[in-house]
Parts: sequence; C-alpha cells; structure tokens
Amino acid sequence: SKSKISIRKITISIYGRTIMEQFNPCLRNFVAMGKNYEKALASVTFAAKGYFDALVRMGELASESQGSKDLGDVLFQMAEVHRQIQVQLEEMLKCFHNELLSELEKKVELDARYLTVSLETAAVVCSFVVA
Repeated sequence: SKSKISIRKITISIYGRTIMEQFNPCLRNFVAMGKNYEKALASVTFAAKGYFDALVRMGELASESQGSKDLGDVLFQMAEVHRQIQVQLEEMLKCFHNELLSELEKKVELDARYLTVSLETAAVVCSFVVA
C-alpha cells in the first residue's frame, strides 16, 4: 500500500541521508587519518633504518680497537634489539594496512553504493506508486 511505501521511503531517506551525510564522511576521514598515520610511521621506519646503519657502523669501528671492544659489543646488541623492533613495526604496518585500512575503505565504498541505490530505488518506487 501507499502508506507502507511512504514509511519505507521516509525511513530509508532519514537513515540513508544520516549515514551518507554524517557517519560515512566520518569513516572516510578516519580512513584518511589512518593513511596519514601509516605514511608517518613509514617515514619513521626509513629514519630508523638510517639510525640502525649508523649504530652498526659505530659498533664496527669500536670493535676494531682493543680499548673500545666492549663498547662495540654493546652497540651491536643495541643494533640487534633495534632491528627486531623495526621488523615488528613493519609487520604491524602491513597488518594495519591490509586488515584495517583497506578493509574499512572497501566497506565505506560498498555502503555508499548500497545506500545510493537504496535511496534511488525508494524514490523510483514511491514516484511509481504516486503516479
């Protein structure tokens, strides 16, 4: 009946517009901020690799002289701990990208398409019933 279709149209219109105008942009912003965060961490990773290389080089230089051999050993240990942290950070970045950002971005796009089609279908059905 016309009243059921009108109620459906109003409901889809209200919820659809609320999601499209408020929630969906908020999610898009969240994804954009996540991408910025990912880029920042990638930059930190790049800088950390330079630091790691310098630490290894200092360890090598210190190990060459008898008086600073212990210092060289400590620097190598620090470099190894730092390398392990970097490996964990890189794995975390991959998971963050693949399991959160990419999936969330896909879902936001699918939601937007679904809501757009739902709103268009509701408008067509209602205009057909009214006519």
